[in-house]
Amino acid sequence: MTKLKLDLVCQVAVAVWDLEQGLEQVRSLLGIDESSVSYGDSLALIRSGKLEPQIYNGIKGEYAYRQVNFFMGGMDIEMFAPVEGSTGGPVSDFLKEHGPGIHHLNVRLANREEGLKFLREDLGKVPLLEGYFLGRHFAYFDMLKELCQRQFEIVRKRRRNFVVFRRGGNRISYFLAGKEYLRFAVSGA
Repeated sequence: MTKLKLDLVCQVAVAVWDLEQGLEQVRSLLGIDESSVSYGDSLALIRSGKLEPQIYNGIKGEYAYRQVNFFMGGMDIEMFAPVEGSTGGPVSDFLKEHGPGIHHLNVRLANREEGLKFLREDLGKVPLLEGYFLGRHFAYFDMLKELCQRQFEIVRKRRRNFVVFRRGGNRISYFLAGKEYLRFAVSGA
């Protein structure tokens, strides 16, 4: 039996009902690197070609949510909120079922391909959410039974050996050193 070999935790993602209120709470309680703050909107990202329509619960669609990314204590934080009035999407459904909290951890696995095969074939997992962002494949797997957690997300790295992000006007490059870059999504209670 192949195991998932965790290499590095890269990011923590949190789901909230109100993005501005969530960001302000973190800002006032813990502080953030203000120069790293960047906002995104899933529908705008789809229109720009950066995000492809996603498959959620087997249905391909353009799911509406907003996000903000920032650095706090040396960690990349990603905060999601549904667009007001949106229903039946991955963020709004998560919040309805579990309330605000940790949505997933973004990790790098040392054995990405073997890990995906293990999830799909040995555990019989089907992605809850799947798509492409910046050309990288991602897939969320329900891991409640196996890990006492809700979701597990894996993302394929870009074809080149680094990824460039813009945060608050700053260019931030992540060198991937030949390793697979992926997301591991674990949701808290």
